[in-house]
Amino acid sequence: MHSLHFYLLPVVYLAISIPLFYKVYDASKMIIDEEFHLKQAKFYCMDKFGVWDPKITTFPGLYLVSYWLLPFHYCTTFYLRMISLVASVVNVVFILRIRNQGDETNIWNMIVETFNIAILPPMYFFAHLYYTDILSITSVLALYYYWSEKKHFKAAVCGAGSILMRQTNVVWVIMVMGITALEELCRNYSTVKKVTPNSVDVLNPRTVYDIIINNPLVVMESVCNILRQYHIYISVIASFLVFVVFNGSIVVGDKTAHQAVIHLPQMLYFSLFVLIFGGPAFKDFLRPTLKTLAAHWKLALRFTALVSIAVAYNTMVHPYLLADNRHYTFYFWNRFYGKYSWFKFAIVPLYVFALFLCGTVLNHKSKNFKIMFWLCSFVVLVPQKLLEIRYFLIPFILLRLNCSRLSRSSLLLELVSYLFLNCLVYYVFFTKNIYWDNYQAPQKLIW
Repeated sequence: MHSLHFYLLPVVYLAISIPLFYKVYDASKMIIDEEFHLKQAKFYCMDKFGVWDPKITTFPGLYLVSYWLLPFHYCTTFYLRMISLVASVVNVVFILRIRNQGDETNIWNMIVETFNIAILPPMYFFAHLYYTDILSITSVLALYYYWSEKKHFKAAVCGAGSILMRQTNVVWVIMVMGITALEELCRNYSTVKKVTPNSVDVLNPRTVYDIIINNPLVVMESVCNILRQYHIYISVIASFLVFVVFNGSIVVGDKTAHQAVIHLPQMLYFSLFVLIFGGPAFKDFLRPTLKTLAAHWKLALRFTALVSIAVAYNTMVHPYLLADNRHYTFYFWNRFYGKYSWFKFAIVPLYVFALFLCGTVLNHKSKNFKIMFWLCSFVVLVPQKLLEIRYFLIPFILLRLNCSRLSRSSLLLELVSYLFLNCLVYYVFFTKNIYWDNYQAPQKLIW
């Protein structure tokens, strides 16, 4: 990649974002959960590390970064929010580097695609606020980039940092470790069988049986190689598991607000998120997805039945979703899902199509990647009772980054739709006020 392009895009992104950052700051000095994050950061800035707000349920990674980057007299809302903006610029760099690893030869397509991902509306919005999300995404992108470059020590360090930002990020450390472990196993098994590693199907029960029962030395050799070469990932994962055992939960602070459940429709909401925000980029995959559904219509019908059962018997509604009218999900739920009993079933075909679309988008990836991506996305999303847009960001970004080469028309459509959505959301943010009895300042509508 030409160095000029590499440095120019983050500068352009920052130049566009700074005026908006100032306008957001002028519009409101405190947005919903910032009430807790800002207060906690200021405790850390005053070296009061023993003070902890029980409403905060994540690790203190955000506040530790704030402590090291900001001297006491810079520990204000303006500069604390600036940390997220700077992290979002770093995200642009990592996204560009990750996309540069692929088969894209058109530099301008790559730049447009990087810019599009960087301004993904829900993610871009939080780049102007003091939330954990942007630094969390930064650390996961760093983990994924260094892992794909086979710089495993750096990747593991970034993975540990990502867990400090948000505990559930341990799942993405497990994802890269799992892909690496499966590749090692397939490579050793293929050598014994004299076949190519890509032809080894670890989802086939016969293959699994043959590996475990007939070729135990392959398993032993693979385990030894993994322990020797990739023990740094195991150390990070094991350390986190020790914390969970002693803490009794992955949550710190108030555990009652975020109790783990089995909430299968979260995967369906994620598929809808993919359809809405990925639809423009994935438009060339729509027809192949329809052909796949038509060719495997019996499987599609069975899958539709399973989705319908999950919707009927496993749909959960968190009290926060019904009570907080400062999020778009509140209005979407109450005006559709909560208002019409038939709506959640009417949208089932859309879920099915969206999930098959995700499969089409990842069709070119290895089976090992697809196994670990879907497994880890399931583990991250399904235990969550609360429908929260931010939970979908990292799975979507990983899906989007692993999409094959897109047409120029798809990228332009994605760019236009993202710019339109961002303008619309910020227009609502700047013009609409929501008044709560327990807050003097007007509240704002956010993702």
